[in-house]
Amino acid sequence: MNLLLILFSLVLLNITNGQSITGTSPSFIRGGNTQLPYFDILGNFQAGTTVTIVANDKTFAVAVADPDAIYSVQLPIFDPPVYSVFLRLAGESQGYILACAYLDNNGFTQDNDMGYITGKGFKYLPGATAYIKDNVVASYHPITVHNDTTLSFKVVPKMGSTLSLYDSWGIVVIVTLAQTVNYNPIIMDIKYYESSFAIYSSVILVSITFNGYQCSITGEVIDEDVYNIACIPAVEILGLEEEFTVVAKDVSGRTTTIVRSFPSKISNTSTDVNGNSILHGSFAPLPTGFKIVGIYSTPLTSISNTSDTIAFNTPDDISCGYVYILANGERITNQVLYCPTPQIVTYNVSNNVFYAVGKYMTGNNFDTFNLQIESSDHPSTCTFKSMVDYTYEIICALNPNFRSAVFVGAFQISGQNIRLNLNNNPTINSISPIIYQKPGIVTIFGRFLKPYYQSGSTEVKIAGSSCSNIVINSDSEIQCLYQSDVPMTNLFEPLEVFYKVEYYFSYSSKLLTYSCPTASSVACTGNGQCELNSICVCTLPWYGDNCSSIDATISSITSTKYGVASQVTITGTNFLPPNIFVTIGGSECESPVAVNTTMISCFFRSNVAADPDTKLQVVVNIGIGNSFKATIFSYLTCVRGRNNNKVCSGHGSCSSDLVCNCEKGWEQSDCSIINPSLTSITSTKYKAPGQVTILGNNFSNYNLMVKIGGSVCTNAIASSDAKSITCLYQSDVATNGENDLLSVYVSIDIYTVAKDLFLYTKPGLTCPNNNNQECSGHGTCNQQQLCICEKGWTNSDCSIKDIGVVIDDPIVNENDTSTTIITPSGTKFDIGLIMVNELNTNNDIIHSFNLNKTNWTQNNDKSLYTATLTNNSTLKVQLTINSLDQYLYYDFAGDTLPILPKSIKYQIELQNWSFGSTQNTLEFIFKSHISESNNECLDSTTAKTSTTSNTGDSNLRSIQMTLNGETLIGTFSDRIVLDSRPTYNKVNQISNERIVLYQLDKSNVYTSIQTSYFKNSVVVDPNFGVLVSSAPDECSNNNGTASWKIAVAVVCSVVGASIIGAAVFMFLKKNSRGKIILLKLKEIKR
Repeated sequence: MNLLLILFSLVLLNITNGQSITGTSPSFIRGGNTQLPYFDILGNFQAGTTVTIVANDKTFAVAVADPDAIYSVQLPIFDPPVYSVFLRLAGESQGYILACAYLDNNGFTQDNDMGYITGKGFKYLPGATAYIKDNVVASYHPITVHNDTTLSFKVVPKMGSTLSLYDSWGIVVIVTLAQTVNYNPIIMDIKYYESSFAIYSSVILVSITFNGYQCSITGEVIDEDVYNIACIPAVEILGLEEEFTVVAKDVSGRTTTIVRSFPSKISNTSTDVNGNSILHGSFAPLPTGFKIVGIYSTPLTSISNTSDTIAFNTPDDISCGYVYILANGERITNQVLYCPTPQIVTYNVSNNVFYAVGKYMTGNNFDTFNLQIESSDHPSTCTFKSMVDYTYEIICALNPNFRSAVFVGAFQISGQNIRLNLNNNPTINSISPIIYQKPGIVTIFGRFLKPYYQSGSTEVKIAGSSCSNIVINSDSEIQCLYQSDVPMTNLFEPLEVFYKVEYYFSYSSKLLTYSCPTASSVACTGNGQCELNSICVCTLPWYGDNCSSIDATISSITSTKYGVASQVTITGTNFLPPNIFVTIGGSECESPVAVNTTMISCFFRSNVAADPDTKLQVVVNIGIGNSFKATIFSYLTCVRGRNNNKVCSGHGSCSSDLVCNCEKGWEQSDCSIINPSLTSITSTKYKAPGQVTILGNNFSNYNLMVKIGGSVCTNAIASSDAKSITCLYQSDVATNGENDLLSVYVSIDIYTVAKDLFLYTKPGLTCPNNNNQECSGHGTCNQQQLCICEKGWTNSDCSIKDIGVVIDDPIVNENDTSTTIITPSGTKFDIGLIMVNELNTNNDIIHSFNLNKTNWTQNNDKSLYTATLTNNSTLKVQLTINSLDQYLYYDFAGDTLPILPKSIKYQIELQNWSFGSTQNTLEFIFKSHISESNNECLDSTTAKTSTTSNTGDSNLRSIQMTLNGETLIGTFSDRIVLDSRPTYNKVNQISNERIVLYQLDKSNVYTSIQTSYFKNSVVVDPNFGVLVSSAPDECSNNNGTASWKIAVAVVCSVVGASIIGAAVFMFLKKNSRGKIILLKLKEIKR
């Protein structure tokens, strides 16, 4: 705290020392990159004080030894130039700024009476001491600093051509402008008189223009240094409301341009409701005693004025002219054409002649007044002549039959006009009847009933009694309230109707008759007889006080086709014309005609959408307020079902030509029949409830029920394509063996189908286990004990990684059923069915057929191969290529198999095989091998195979052949179809002993699918595909073994159907293709 007090005391001591820099002499100096002049530092100093000078970031110090001395300073030459110097006491942040002014060569410009000089260093010029001084007038001209580079000063007449920036305090010229100045004319003022302008200038002018129009110079007067030049402007300038540009030129050809305007502005004129004339515009405060001139023989005075209007009385003898405002002899506004608004003083129409007296129609050579009669019946012109009292007599001939006309009188240029609507005498043609002694509204019909003016008067009397509350609906119709109070002895004797309009025109005629009650314009609504005392006697079946009520019925209506407009017929009772109106579903049935009292015919657009089973409401309106309804109309539609009377049995839609478009599976013209069929069904484990999928055709959700072995499969739902059903099976029906089939029963409404199809999953089976992980840890096991692999993994045990490399479609060889799949690295995998053998119970060969020597026939697209073997059996091989770059799932005999992208699926059917014994079996043998490889590191050394079995089964589920990161995968169903019935099969890899026995090539891998005895046919269904599981390795291998994997057969406990054999056969073939592929794959991985 004590330290702070000490510091604070020191600050106070420093302030009270009284030292300061008060200025310099001169107060500013010349700047630039030349040697700066000397300047004196002024202030109060103590000995030992240091003054710091900062210029262009360079710092200089001046030590004060004698406080009474004056210290003159000259700074060195600076580059860049110096335009200000900062002076401060040592240790202080505040100080004094010395301006260093520099004037540009040729930096002088002039804008009328203002001179501008450009340079630098003006920002800190002291306004109190900096002046411009010339070499002739030799007076000081104060400056205005606009920014650091521009200053200005007032230019006065006869200034010298040499200008200097002067310091009045130091009484010294700081810097002189390096330019001989030639001055343009100075326009000091412009005054506007009635017929001429006066321009006050610094010199004699030889040319003056306003907006490019010459102002003719008529003379000049010199008053000391000011020239008063008179000129006559062009008339176009006098009418300008906006600003105009003035250009003045002196004898030497130098010019000055300024922009001026009249002090106040007139925009237009008008006339108010009292007949006063109004000038509209923008008016500055007007001098007392201003006058309105140009339009009358003497100046006019204002009766009121605001900032935007001036009002004055309109004399009767005023005429058109150019009006402007004059004050103290000077014109203070522009001029505009003024014409008074014409007026009609009196007029009448008599004997087809329009006669009028008007005023304010004198154009006075400034405008032309025209008048005419505008009429659609008979356009006509008029004549007029001036009267002694400044009025005009107007006479116009009219067409004797004219309905209406408009008198128009207008000035052509100013547009001031008078319009007068003319109407002929009214006539009354008819009047609506009214009930005697019952007040009510009557409607009068006629011509020319509307007054000329909106506020014009009208009068209606009936038999002398006033008709009140007159309403004018149109020129031909009016209404009023009549009290019906004139006594009558004869109900049918007309009463006189009198009508008067605008005090001028009237009409009377005996037209009104009393009438009976009615709901229309006709007594008794036209449905009865009006008797004396206004009582209606109705014609049956009409009834009521005014005979407007009737009772009708609607019985039936004919149908139409939706969207097709047609005539319809409605039957019922009491259909009496006129005024019949019909709607169907809210849409008008046009042109209704009562054929007789029981039938109406009308035209229906058939445009109301409705469900075929929904009926539309028919509404018949008869007369006034009688409406009858019946919901009975239906469109023509397709045939209704024989079983439920629904359109298309409820199983289809009706087309525009009334033909049923049946839903999938339903047949017949009424969509009433469905013939479901069964193909396969997925499996569950016994006593393990689960969802099953039934495949087939013609399935529907209509009254769908499914049973398996007699047990209801709940929650059955048919797919939208009618090809599958899913349901929840309780798996509660026991079987005698694993190949025993349960009957699958499907009923849809009254239609059923049943077939022995269902197989339980073999008991005790689980999904493949790899390294003690179910589905290799990359999938989940479903109820059929099949692995559902995660994305990016494949094979029956999900052990192979798929890195997503796309390969080409498999190539089907033309001469046999073999197929070649070429990998990205160029390796060729060959697959094919090569042999069919019949074996006895000792596995001895009874019959053998080598298919390499078989003659095949092909269909057009080479997808179906057929051969007849020597024992007269028929062998069919159906080849299906998945050409997509994605996995597909295929059902075979209830077993769902994943199909690799770009893979080949075999379906082999053998028919009419003659077995030597019912105990014999049949086997299909498949070969797989590598026919070519471009890998430089591979040779034809040992090819090994190994199999893995899960608990409960020894059948192969898949087989793998991996070579340098590219894997051929064969996938097999654990089922076959014997005589159209699914059953489990047996899939094995052929042993080396049997390869020798069958005389096959040992370098290949062979797989057999064995079937038991059948009568008619057997079907097996394997699938083969290749995927890239890693980038192919290069030739280096640290352990000295080949960098490829041999075929691996994976055995699992799921539904089995097929066996594939695979063999690895490698060739030593060196080229560079393997390395090129390696580079591409690494690029992908990056």
